[in-house]
Amino acid sequence: RGSKCRARAQIRRPPRWGLAAAAMAAEGGGDAPSRPPGCQGCALQLVQLNMAERRVEINEDALERLGRRLRELGTSRLVVVSVMGAFRTGKSFLLDLILRYLRHEDAAAAAGLAEELVSPPRPRPPRGLGEPFGLPAWFTAGGHAVEGGEERQDDGFKFRGGMDPCTEGIWVWSEPFVRQVGGRPVALLLLDTQGAWDGNMTKEQSATVFGLTALLSSKLIYNIDRQIQEDKVENLAYFMSFAQAALRKAAQTAEGHCQEEVERPFQSLDFLVRDW
Repeated sequence: RGSKCRARAQIRRPPRWGLAAAAMAAEGGGDAPSRPPGCQGCALQLVQLNMAERRVEINEDALERLGRRLRELGTSRLVVVSVMGAFRTGKSFLLDLILRYLRHEDAAAAAGLAEELVSPPRPRPPRGLGEPFGLPAWFTAGGHAVEGGEERQDDGFKFRGGMDPCTEGIWVWSEPFVRQVGGRPVALLLLDTQGAWDGNMTKEQSATVFGLTALLSSKLIYNIDRQIQEDKVENLAYFMSFAQAALRKAAQTAEGHCQEEVERPFQSLDFLVRDW
């Protein structure tokens, strides 16, 4: 596991050597495999499941490592983009594509090509004529193997084919992406969550994981396969009522809280309906 940055944390408080080895791998030390340029960071498990006690627990070492990196960047503003939804619907794959796009932005800015990122996209060819639709530069620049897949598991959020769940708890990419918003630097974090209704989590664990994800997220993407069904909306409402109850309880002992924030847990919610 010393060469694997995405080593799963142990239940309760993980031993520090695991994260130390992960840090070495992320920085190219030890026997870590070579990684493409710009692929800094690794996936850290912030929240894990204790199935024996049917609890959700915080990985304090991972949280400490993330906080230390944010302090090093010196940004006072933070944006969290997350994806949640049913298991085996491509949430981690989607985040890996976002990760690839952000890395391409950084590489273009470092090479003095930032103006190309804001140039208008090429027009789409007419439908029905059989003309190929060219892939954007950010997609092809990352290579043929997608980050997080079998060939590049350490470069993104891990995913695999089949029906077995792959992501457990809540994961975050350890290296924030700094962007300018309103003339001020903002640190952007990507958050990956365990798929809902996978048969492993209890209803309470599901509500805790997804409610916490929604409360942490600046932009929450609700990933849905093919069509928006009533049960998916009802489940989302249940998760949020669970989160709001916890938020109200915390607000009773907090000073200077805003009642509007308690009653409106979503900062930004997007429904992504996918047919692939």
